[in-house]
Amino acid sequence: MEEVGRVKVVKAKRVLVEIKPSGFCGGCGQREGCGLLFSSGKKTVEAKNDIGAKEGDWVKLTFNEKKEFFSSLLLFGLPLLFLIIGVIFFNLWGGVIGIFFAFFLLGLVNIFFKKRGLFLPIVTAIVKQKEEER
Repeated sequence: MEEVGRVKVVKAKRVLVEIKPSGFCGGCGQREGCGLLFSSGKKTVEAKNDIGAKEGDWVKLTFNEKKEFFSSLLLFGLPLLFLIIGVIFFNLWGGVIGIFFAFFLLGLVNIFFKKRGLFLPIVTAIVKQKEEER
C-alpha cells in the first residue's frame, strides 16, 4: 500500500513524513484509535529514506503488507499463545504471568526491530508538489 506525504524532518537515512491517511489507513477500522481522533487528521510516520528526500519534499511511502500482518500477529498472537500455554501447563496465574512475559518479550522485539528499521515504510519516490488539501 502507498501513501503520499510531506517530509518534515530528515535524520540520517530516515525521515519523518506527515501524511493524511487515505489508502492504506483509510479503510482501517482502527484509524480513529491511531492518534487521528484528536489531531487534524494528519499523522507523522517515520520512514526509510534511501532516495535522499529533503525537508519539504512530497514523497510516496510504500508499506509492506506482509510485514504489517506479521507485526499484528506478533502483537496479538504472542500474548495469547503465552496465556494458553500458562493456563494449560500451570494454572490461571501461570496464564497471567505468561501474558506479562509475552509483553516483556514484545518490548525486546520492538527495540530490536526499531533499531534495524525492519517494519518502517520506505520512501520510494519524490512526487511533484501536491495540492494543499491533502
